[in-house]
Amino acid sequence: QLFSLVIVYKSSAHYKPFVSKKTIMCQILYHLCIDYHVNTYCYKNTRIILSVLVMLFVSLNAYCQEYVAMEYEGLKYRQLSSCVENSTKSALIIYLHGRSGSGSDNKAQLANVAVRNIEKYIKKNNVSAYFLIPQCPIEYEWSPRADMPGCIEKVSSLITNFISTHNIDTTRIYVCGTSMGAVGCWEIIKSNQGL
Repeated sequence: QLFSLVIVYKSSAHYKPFVSKKTIMCQILYHLCIDYHVNTYCYKNTRIILSVLVMLFVSLNAYCQEYVAMEYEGLKYRQLSSCVENSTKSALIIYLHGRSGSGSDNKAQLANVAVRNIEKYIKKNNVSAYFLIPQCPIEYEWSPRADMPGCIEKVSSLITNFISTHNIDTTRIYVCGTSMGAVGCWEIIKSNQGL
């Protein structure tokens, strides 16, 4: 069972999600103290709060372990393990995250609820599929802009490599994404019309 905890900061724009477990824990405890202005509240409930945070981080790590950390030509990505029938051709599903999933930890891209929903659909319907979630480096966007280079060609290369090295049903290749990732989807479709 994956425990989830939604934390809303007063100035959420100043925080980068999944910076580090220690930083997040300190920020949560700090904001609890500030919000309630009662030191005794934090003191009495610190053990409960820490227990919940430990469960959250253990669950997140367990969730990450369902996705194997991979890298292809410098592009880090996660692959959902054990959803493939070796005897048949499998679908290929690529999910492109929004800006908040960018980075180099190869974990932040898993935080979007869309990843869990796609995984649930695959498992519930026994779909034989490779599910890949690449991570865009922080200094790039999926699709190039005037002020920032794009790295969508690396995703295209990953798809081409997967088709040539795995038993992929080429009539079932799906690319989906949110926000910045949705723009990346259009870029992939535009530049890979032969797929």
